[in-house]
Amino acid sequence: MTTFFDALAVNGKTVSERLAPDFWPVTLLREMALFKDALGLTPNVAANPSTDFLFRLLTPYRSHRAFFRAMAGEEFKNLENLLLGNSVTRLRTIQDLSKKLGLPGEFLRSLAGVGNNKELYPEALRAFRIVEGLPFLIFRSLMSHRVNCPHCGANLLSDEDPWWQVQTIRWNRPEYMFAERLLQAVVGGFLGHVLLFRSNEIRTFDLEIGSMVSRTRHPMANWLCEVMKGFGSKDYYELANHLPLNDAAPITQARIRKWAAGADLMPLEISKLILSCQTQNKLLSRQLVVARSFAFVEDFLMAATSVEPVPDSKRKVREIVFKRVQNLAQKVQLRINPNLVVSPIKILS
Repeated sequence: MTTFFDALAVNGKTVSERLAPDFWPVTLLREMALFKDALGLTPNVAANPSTDFLFRLLTPYRSHRAFFRAMAGEEFKNLENLLLGNSVTRLRTIQDLSKKLGLPGEFLRSLAGVGNNKELYPEALRAFRIVEGLPFLIFRSLMSHRVNCPHCGANLLSDEDPWWQVQTIRWNRPEYMFAERLLQAVVGGFLGHVLLFRSNEIRTFDLEIGSMVSRTRHPMANWLCEVMKGFGSKDYYELANHLPLNDAAPITQARIRKWAAGADLMPLEISKLILSCQTQNKLLSRQLVVARSFAFVEDFLMAATSVEPVPDSKRKVREIVFKRVQNLAQKVQLRINPNLVVSPIKILS
């Protein structure tokens, strides 16, 4: 099926392909702890990350297949056969799928055979890649300008390699550049939001992004702190008492502590339940995406380093992510005001 964006092909690449640049191969040395299997990688085998990690990051579902399974219910096998083109789909099957999914039969017929063994519906996954790719490209476009260091003449806006190569924990270039891309996408998403809706609100960076990263606390602990402020809670016990009842799994102080420590991943369903009780839920929703993104980067970096995952190494990884986010914020300030006086040590540290 050809989309409108596909029709606008330039030099063999469609607009949607340009807005969703491919991920390069990376290598994990162990499984990720919180986002296990999200990247679809086998430890010690270099491969391209699966786009499913964005599904895991941004939706309550573990993968796009899990999403389609939930949507289609008992009709999932018929939907899968339709998307993979495994057989000629009968009119009755199209009608059943149309009724279940609330989609026109003509549209469903157009989806016949669009999928493959890895991706049932590539166009849907490409949309998720654009959600990450477009903010990344916004940041890269902003940093394409040159700001020379007054001390050595180096371009202060292009420092990825020298910055990552002097950190207390080292990674190979594919791995630290993957983490860098995700961090740049977070900052780019904020910049895109500012440009579209609040052109004079660049100063809210610390509130929306800076508050979600810390030298010592897990990103979800930072988000829960903002939630506690909204409820007026002074600790996790009071927070648990303020939260609505969840019959499936009670939200206890012990569970909140695990989420805050990064020992377990807070289900998005629980996060949405919390947000429904908050007056500042739009800000908290954006902060939640940022916190989960930072948590993912920390989890990835810990799985990609040869350093054993002990508390001290986790603290170092957290501090590195914190410093890089602060550094990216400083680069944005430099791009806006190239005359800003910056120490070269501060830029690289």
